[in-house]
Amino acid sequence: MPKIRVAIDGCGALTRETILHHLDQPDFRGLAEVVAVCDVDTRRRNESADRVKKAGGKECAAYKDFRQLLENKEIQGVIVATPDHWHALMTILA
Repeated sequence: MPKIRVAIDGCGALTRETILHHLDQPDFRGLAEVVAVCDVDTRRRNESADRVKKAGGKECAAYKDFRQLLENKEIQGVIVATPDHWHALMTILA
């Protein structure tokens, strides 16, 4: 069965301290793969993309703008890990 290709929007503390730690866990690894990350902060965005690549051995696209991330037709789902006041808009757009 093909894996679900997901993106992570928001590379702050929640992503770095929680979500990225699950990438190599069997329950995630068997079902999904992260193919892109998005964050306005260049350092957080690039560090997260590097961690995804190390965990899965595949390239991970890195976006600054959520709208550009949504143009990537490879993405099948989005983990919204941004500040709460952005959740509704980003979920609707995704």
